[in-house]
Amino acid sequence: MKSIVRLCAFVGTTLLLGGCATMNESECLNADWQVIGLADGAAGRLPSYIQKHQSACAKHNITPDLVAYRQGHAEGVHEYCTNENGFRVGRSGAGYNGVCPEDLAQPFLDGYDVGREFYVAVSAINETEATIRSHKKQLERVNHEIQEKEDQIKSGERPEEVGRLLAEIKDDSKMVSEYEQELKDLYQVLGAQKYQYEQLQAQYGY
Repeated sequence: MKSIVRLCAFVGTTLLLGGCATMNESECLNADWQVIGLADGAAGRLPSYIQKHQSACAKHNITPDLVAYRQGHAEGVHEYCTNENGFRVGRSGAGYNGVCPEDLAQPFLDGYDVGREFYVAVSAINETEATIRSHKKQLERVNHEIQEKEDQIKSGERPEEVGRLLAEIKDDSKMVSEYEQELKDLYQVLGAQKYQYEQLQAQYGY
């Protein structure tokens, strides 16, 4: 509980919001290195992240308290390396840098692997939906061009262009058929992807 309280207090500081490279002299002088280590560990950063703090504070001739930082980092890692957080990290698409110690790694990775399954499934759905939207726009564009060419033919203003316009309309109509078929295929793919996602939800209860 104490570590959580300290971490919450730290979240509101400029250290977490602005990044370690922005630490000024006052921040370095007044830094609680155990809390900083706790925040870094809870964020899944490696212990070597202390080097960024060292670089920032070295400009002001201030050296971080490595012992306090490492103690806080170890606490933070225990908060990070849970099954539940592993799922959240995996589902977000973020990578894993191996920060969890051996005794905590497996629960985290179990959750992470499941989260990655969800991430991959959702990413596939999003990609297919984006392709569908693109195809619909292209289909709308081609249909509009066909209508414009048909209107030009009906107007009779440029009879010498009728042959060319008819040929273009034929090509455009073929393109419309191709887009329509691709859309049908994409909707089938999307249906299968959504079904897979629903199966994941049912399997894991998320």
